[in-house]
Amino acid sequence: MDRYQASLDLLYKLKKEIEKSSNQQLIKQINEMIKKIYNEQYTVSFVGHFSAGKSTLINNVIGQNILPSSPVPTTSNTAQLISSDKNSISVNLNNNQYTVVDNQEDVKRLNTEDREVESIEIEFTSDKFNKGFTFQDTPGVDSMSDNHRESAFQYLLTSNYVFYTVDYNHVQSDMNFNFIKSLNKLDIPVILVVNQVDKHDEDEISFDTYKNRVNKAVTDWKLNLEKIFYVSKYDTPNNEKQLFNQYIHQLDQQRTEHQVFIDRVTNYIKQEQLKYINQHMETILSDIDSTEDTFDDDYQAYKEKFNVQSEQSLIQDKDQFTSNLKEKRKEILDNAYLMPYEMRETIRHYLETTAKDYKVKGLFNKDKKKAMIQEETLEQVKEALDIKIHDEITKVWIRSIENLNKYIQDADLFEKIINQQYTISKEELSGHVQEQTSITNDYVLIYSKGITEMINRKIRNETNQLIEEIVNASEVHNESNEETNQLNEYETYVEFKNLKTSLITNNYQHYYIHLDESIDKLIDRHFIHINDLNLEDKKETKQQYKEVQMEQQDNNIHQLKDQINHLKKLPLFEGEVHNIESQVERIEHNITKIAVFGTFSAGKSSLINAILQKPVLLSSPNPTTASITEISYGTEQEVSFKTYEQLLEEINHITEFANKQYSTIESFIEDKEIKQHPSLSSNHLAFFEAIETNFNHYKDVLKEGKSVTFDIEELEKLTADDTHAAFVHKINLRLEEAWLKDKIIIDSPGLNSNNQRHTRETEQIIASSDLIIYVSYYNHAFTDKDGEFLTYMRDMNNLQQSQGLKFVINAIDLAESEQDKQAVISYVESSLDALNIKPECYPVSSKQALKSHDDQFKRLMEALDHFVKVESKQVLKSQVESRIKQLTNELEQMVHTYRQDKAQLEKRKSTLLSYKDKQNFTNQIVIKSHHQLEKEIHDQLYYLKDRLNIQLNDIVKKHFNTSTVTDQFKQSLQMSTKYYVDDLNQKLSLESSLIVERLKNFYARTFDDLLTPTIVELNDASILISKFKHDFKNEINPEPISIQVQDIAKQTINSVSKKDLIKTSKVKETQNEILNDTMKLIDHPIMTFNEALTKNLEHYDTIGESYIEQYNQETIHLIEDYLSVNIDNDVIEKIENVLKEI
Repeated sequence: MDRYQASLDLLYKLKKEIEKSSNQQLIKQINEMIKKIYNEQYTVSFVGHFSAGKSTLINNVIGQNILPSSPVPTTSNTAQLISSDKNSISVNLNNNQYTVVDNQEDVKRLNTEDREVESIEIEFTSDKFNKGFTFQDTPGVDSMSDNHRESAFQYLLTSNYVFYTVDYNHVQSDMNFNFIKSLNKLDIPVILVVNQVDKHDEDEISFDTYKNRVNKAVTDWKLNLEKIFYVSKYDTPNNEKQLFNQYIHQLDQQRTEHQVFIDRVTNYIKQEQLKYINQHMETILSDIDSTEDTFDDDYQAYKEKFNVQSEQSLIQDKDQFTSNLKEKRKEILDNAYLMPYEMRETIRHYLETTAKDYKVKGLFNKDKKKAMIQEETLEQVKEALDIKIHDEITKVWIRSIENLNKYIQDADLFEKIINQQYTISKEELSGHVQEQTSITNDYVLIYSKGITEMINRKIRNETNQLIEEIVNASEVHNESNEETNQLNEYETYVEFKNLKTSLITNNYQHYYIHLDESIDKLIDRHFIHINDLNLEDKKETKQQYKEVQMEQQDNNIHQLKDQINHLKKLPLFEGEVHNIESQVERIEHNITKIAVFGTFSAGKSSLINAILQKPVLLSSPNPTTASITEISYGTEQEVSFKTYEQLLEEINHITEFANKQYSTIESFIEDKEIKQHPSLSSNHLAFFEAIETNFNHYKDVLKEGKSVTFDIEELEKLTADDTHAAFVHKINLRLEEAWLKDKIIIDSPGLNSNNQRHTRETEQIIASSDLIIYVSYYNHAFTDKDGEFLTYMRDMNNLQQSQGLKFVINAIDLAESEQDKQAVISYVESSLDALNIKPECYPVSSKQALKSHDDQFKRLMEALDHFVKVESKQVLKSQVESRIKQLTNELEQMVHTYRQDKAQLEKRKSTLLSYKDKQNFTNQIVIKSHHQLEKEIHDQLYYLKDRLNIQLNDIVKKHFNTSTVTDQFKQSLQMSTKYYVDDLNQKLSLESSLIVERLKNFYARTFDDLLTPTIVELNDASILISKFKHDFKNEINPEPISIQVQDIAKQTINSVSKKDLIKTSKVKETQNEILNDTMKLIDHPIMTFNEALTKNLEHYDTIGESYIEQYNQETIHLIEDYLSVNIDNDVIEKIENVLKEI
């Protein structure tokens, strides 16, 4: 088994994945494959219509009369005859059971029972065949029993070769040829065996003519056969029995590669599972009246409506609403972990001061000292418990009920909800103490438990009034009676969709699954004694499968346009149709931004060249001078230069190593000593030399940060020559390449702790890109820098939910062997998996692909094209289809109402008039969004400090340790400080940008959620208003939190000596002091950052108020649009005609 461990592991993982979908038939097939590999079997199967003589042929080849023979279908179940070193007979039954029988008479008896038996395994000793060589006899394919047909196919999948056996008189049969074709499709090698050739009569037809006709039929049907044998159990002139037997022995002696079988069956399993999944997904879509493209929007709309209706239903029943809130509170209190070890230890220190045996040092004022210590430790307990109550109870409780704010109009109550505070007093803590002689562990636990119960009682008492106020103040203005019983179908569809993705991406292979040694456990079977068998007639219901083709995901824009053109014929809903048409135009003109990232020299530029199949870009030799290159469709090339201030900032950032700063670039150039400083790298010196060489040449454009056009021939100078590239900020390269017409490719320098401008620009590029390609280099695949960058990108990617990510391992041609190549790929995939990142991975050689795209590179190009043409436009397309669907549903309802009850249309008009005369969307939505974001800002910054306290500890240890101690200690310490601040500021910059994006998204989600009840209410009243695309842009891009080198240098670092970093006991103390200094220095920048976030919040409110106004205007417009048309028979007939057309 050991040599096939990898194959068993793969099949077992596939089986576990498929078990999630309950595809029982496929699971049975996989169990047979696992059993075959576990037992190291090499299988030749005999299949054909009944009475073709399969069993007799096998008996003759083996030389033993094992299988029963009969002119009727005797082989009702598959029988496996396995060459072994022992004689044994097992019978596999339904329900994953098996038994063992004593003799072959029992086999013959059981094998003629079409009952509970699934298959029979007969191990026999033989000197003719090697161990594991297996003959498989299947039921007749033309058997009338469903059990026969199902069994035949289930076991054929385990075959290395299939001998399709036909009777001499029944070769020319569509059934035979169709079955062989199905085997060909599965890539199972097939040998045609024409049995019972003793029936041939030379007087009727010559045997050569007979064979020619068989050959012609094989050719006409385009069958793929390994060989054709003509055999008989009798000695006849045309019998090839001896050749047939020799051929089977040859198969045993020269077994085909095991991997050929594995590749074939895994491909089959995946294809069958995809068919199964697609069938079920299609059924669900039909049941819920959705499509694959619109499902996400339909599901989101359904959940919103379901949640609103659930909330409304709950709110209507005040008793149930009260019980629900109290149950939430109970769950929070039960789950709150108020007394971890650290908390109990804090309590212990306090309790010890209350014990009779507590002693205070000194001779005088002992009681006073004891009281002071007692008060101090009591205060510590109170502070620690208050924090725990806030984190574990208060915060969770507020978040669990703040979504009810949309049903509460009382602003004071809203404030009360989000500003709840629960604390415990020192009097309550001290009053719970029972005097002890000494403090034991048991008493600490008893006291802690008592305090927890007291806190819970107190919070229950204090929240009872609030719950009552919430219940009484919550109002539902429009209760929907619509049935909401499709949630399970939507959720099942999502489960199938996830299973499909896992299968397509091979994600299931990354799971760790323990592979049990026992075959019974691997295939979930259980032994049962034969005496316990109850062979009643039972037939398994065959599950019917409908083969469905995967729906091709393309953007049928023309179809949407046709539908819109038909809808434009109607005098109704003109505003909504216009809005839908505008969305379609956005889809047509959608440009996909593809950003290429990777560490310096990973091969980003060469990859882009390979994608374009044109050597356009040259790699910058220096990360200090690397610039952004943006490639799009066009003819004019443009370069934008850095501003004077940007260039000066870069110079000063580098000269911090030498503890020097400059007020002008000219003063820097005049300083000749700076170039001699030992802390500067060759890249820094090349950058300085470039400035000295060409500053006067670029001086004028720097002062304005100009953009100018250039000829393509100058590209090399501007990107690869340091003396010019140092002044370049961004290259806009426009090429007349058809592939670029709907794309922009951005070649970014990436994150660089030594260049904060690069880092900030990278953050902006990531946030604004539709697709990210991350490039790693084969010889240093997945470095720590890759891990840091990808962690940040993962967090940002989670915020940009429609953003795509592809991972490229470049220069794969450097692999010296296939084993080395696979080792690198596995390492990268496991490293990505450890970060919980699961992108598609593409090992490529951009060098080779520049000449011609091989299969691997074509796979990458296909993935890029698919993202651009399908995935990037899917969200917009789904929204359009959902809106058209909503509109057609409304039209259908209008026709139905008109035909059944015209009075309802008049009633609907009066309802619309009532909505027209009021403000349906109020600024309460903005006010509530504002308050919730205020709390979120506080929480984000609060937890930021917690995270930094942990993360910065590693950065401190990285830069301040024994390796800092050198002969030039002062210089070494200065460089360590500079690198520390660079790493620190990069960490702060990344955290800052994530917080800005999180808050923007939080406000948008909150605003969107608060809109939902009104949108649902208006839609129910035939006012087909849809949510806009909300874009809450930041008024300012807040400067990232950062600290200066000189500020940190003034702290503990300034007094660090060699011995502080040599002595083990002193190193940790020094590192902690540096960390504490850093955390104190960060306080003020965090406050400044908070002010900028609050300014953005006010700007969000302004945007929100503008949206509220637009929603109200759009509502009135839609109502007036509807009311302006007189609904008569002509209008209804027009609607009916349009509905038929679309």
